[in-house]
Amino acid sequence: LLAGDSAGGNLALAVAHRLRREARPLPGGMILFSPWADLACEAKSYRKNRRSDAMFHAKSVRETGAFLTRGADPKHPEASPVHADLAGFPPMLLFAGTRELFVDDARTIARHATASGVRADLHVYRHMPHVFPLLVGVLPRAKPAYETITRFVQETQR
Repeated sequence: LLAGDSAGGNLALAVAHRLRREARPLPGGMILFSPWADLACEAKSYRKNRRSDAMFHAKSVRETGAFLTRGADPKHPEASPVHADLAGFPPMLLFAGTRELFVDDARTIARHATASGVRADLHVYRHMPHVFPLLVGVLPRAKPAYETITRFVQETQR
């Protein structure tokens, strides 16, 4: 399995993209928590949730994306996986909260994966913070997400 949260979700997608491009073995599945999959920050949720995301300031995220891609194409699929061809990717499990900046990135990845014939199970939870499943020890509402992750891991290990 390959997993990542936030920018780590971007890295997980980029690694899978590179593995596929180089005809190397892919992981059996991917788990993505609130992936930051668009370094150009073009999705509507960057504007819509600019005041409701408790963790990130939209302007700072945009500036970070611009810094990370300076001198490069911010829409290159290994920089911004929302622009990648996801055909042949392993099954994906994605999580996001409705109030975070990156919720539309998760939605776009799930939509593109599904359109490419890849199983993509997207779980968007109302009023939950960025990478909330990782807070299962302190957020009781994250427990169902953790149980979903456990089932996904078990399924992909068969």
